[in-house]
Amino acid sequence: IKVIGGDDLSTLTGKNVLIVEDTIDIGKTMQTLLSLVKQYNPKMVKVASLLVKRTPQSVGYRPHFVGFEIPDKFVV
Repeated sequence: IKVIGGDDLSTLTGKNVLIVEDTIDIGKTMQTLLSLVKQYNPKMVKVASLLVKRTPQSVGYRPHFVGFEIPDKFVV
């Protein structure tokens, strides 16, 4: 995963971080991003996602805040 504009994530140290996502499919990308962010020792990290897909391929990740849980279908 490459964080665009994330050249200096050290500014997250000691801060409260809220990651806002549109859709979480299986959760693997979010888990990778969280691992990267946590390397900078933020005070707290929470994730909000408008949509979370119900899919058997899910890695079990659930965001802290969910707008809607949807079936595993293509979303426009």
